[in-house]
Amino acid sequence: MNLSKTGKLFIITALLIAVNTSVLASDKWVKITSKNFRLVGNADEKDIRRVALKLEQFRHAFTEVYDKMRFDSPVPTTVIVFKDEKSFRDFKPVENGMRKDWVAGFFQPGQDINYLALSLNAEDERSYEIIFHEYTHFLIDNTLGRSKIPTWLSEGLANYYERLEIKGDNRVELGNKSLSHLNLVQKTELIPFEDFLKVNYSLLDQQNEEEIKLFYAQSWAMIHYLIHGNSGARKAQLTHFLDLLMNGKKSVEAFRTAFQTDYQKIENELRNYINQKSFHTSVVKLKNKLEFDREMFSTKMSAAESTAYLGDLLFRMNRVDEAERFLEKAVLLDSESGFANVSLGLVKMKKRDFAGARKFLEKAISAEPSNYSAHFNYALVLSREEMSESGLVSAYTAERAEKMRRSLRKAISLNPAFSESYNLFAFVSVVRNEEIDEALAMIEKVLLLAPGNQFYILRMSELYLLKEDFEKSRELAKDIFENAADDKIRDFAQKTLEKIESYKAQIERTQQINEANPYLIKTGKTLTATQLEELDKRIEIDSINRNLRKLKEGEKRVIGQITKIECAANGVIYSVNSENRELKFINKSFNGIVFFTYRIELKGGAIGCETDLKSYHSIITYKPHKEETDSKGEIIAVEFVPEYFVFSETKNN
Repeated sequence: MNLSKTGKLFIITALLIAVNTSVLASDKWVKITSKNFRLVGNADEKDIRRVALKLEQFRHAFTEVYDKMRFDSPVPTTVIVFKDEKSFRDFKPVENGMRKDWVAGFFQPGQDINYLALSLNAEDERSYEIIFHEYTHFLIDNTLGRSKIPTWLSEGLANYYERLEIKGDNRVELGNKSLSHLNLVQKTELIPFEDFLKVNYSLLDQQNEEEIKLFYAQSWAMIHYLIHGNSGARKAQLTHFLDLLMNGKKSVEAFRTAFQTDYQKIENELRNYINQKSFHTSVVKLKNKLEFDREMFSTKMSAAESTAYLGDLLFRMNRVDEAERFLEKAVLLDSESGFANVSLGLVKMKKRDFAGARKFLEKAISAEPSNYSAHFNYALVLSREEMSESGLVSAYTAERAEKMRRSLRKAISLNPAFSESYNLFAFVSVVRNEEIDEALAMIEKVLLLAPGNQFYILRMSELYLLKEDFEKSRELAKDIFENAADDKIRDFAQKTLEKIESYKAQIERTQQINEANPYLIKTGKTLTATQLEELDKRIEIDSINRNLRKLKEGEKRVIGQITKIECAANGVIYSVNSENRELKFINKSFNGIVFFTYRIELKGGAIGCETDLKSYHSIITYKPHKEETDSKGEIIAVEFVPEYFVFSETKNN
């Protein structure tokens, strides 16, 4: 039998998955619940307890050093402990089709669950450094968020605390030096302080590898100096700096207030500190002993439960097909598993099999009525079913919105600390443009749980926009755009800013029309009903012409009907019938277009993918492409007019 290369690859991959699942299923899995973590793994129970102890010790030490940090996260964290490198290998992160074999451990944040994963076979200081580094970021972001904390401070603290070393049962050593960072800052010209302190994640993403390495090294050196330099003279100032940031002060103002000097003096002190021969560490004696064994509980796990956890981890890593195989096996082993059914439902949702997704979520709710995650994710599936692949949603029916709200209220009653239920509730309100005050109250409550969550802050920006508080809305969105944690958040912030300007333009346009002088008619004749009707039309046509959006330089307009709206990979495609000509226009998204209507009631009130506008006449203002393409250009504005409308003067088409 001959096989193509593709066929061979598929069979080999399938065999690897099957063998790996079989091997893992034969292992004995155990679950350890500590004070702040849930740990699962195929390692020996005593080894998993040791990992739990180390994580609890790190977390506790951090809380005593920075007691004002917010350590209680609304998103639970699960730690998966693999007994050796062999069992860990197939669950390492994959990028561009290549597995990151060098990874000894990683932190995988998620919407409703976070994962820490590591292998005991690779248990060395470096594996824990990675975990401590990412967990430090998590704690900082949960308290302040990347929009409030300077990038150098966030990266500096993460690089500093990843080297925290536990000494005995009540002491930790801080300040262990990084030879790679130290060598780099000693041999390389430092980034000028004015530039260094202004770097945000958006700018950092544009740097090359060497520039990024230098920024990380200089950030570590800066924190090491502020804590240990001059016998710790500036340590209290660093704490004060953090306090000011937590209280909402801007970075520049907080820096000058806390350190009582200018950038140049700090820069000179840092250069001198870097070039010294010895670097000191400090041992901190904690108030309480680092003993957590008594607070740990262990239970044996079934093959179904362990397989479900592995499948869910793969799903959170966006390895959807592999996740589906594991989760289908988990459900086959235990059809009543709420966790497995919820996770498999999310996989089906990701693959846009919404009927399958609802089936598994409904099964999860039936099997475990008190499972808040099942109720939340059922509402999530309902919300995504009306959403395009590019994430656009035009409207929710009142019936669907109420069904989602009912599930979300149930999820909130079962777990008031789970923040995503509030966030999705607010999203429904944004789409429907209703119950805005209730949604805003929910987001404000959620930001008490996770004040640094950038998605929640952008949701608040959307709500303020609907309340027409443009200044507040723009301030929130702009702050996130400049300090976004990743491209997804930055894109969300940019679209929000575009939406603010578009909505503001529509409001201002409405005000201009409302402020226009009324059209007065003087006549000495008694007019017939037909004459009155014709006169009303002429008055309306004239009024619309006077109030039409004025063309800007380079813009053109046509009049016709939008016959089709398609959401495609390259953007939103509008098909327009104008004077028996078929025209096409392409926009990146719905954002930025000013939609306005003159006495025309649009069914549903919202415009999105597949909205039927064939029966409505409209004036389409567009900006032509400079080069000849299939598209006439990009739509700037759409003004809906009566079918009898005509231009009262020659227009530039």
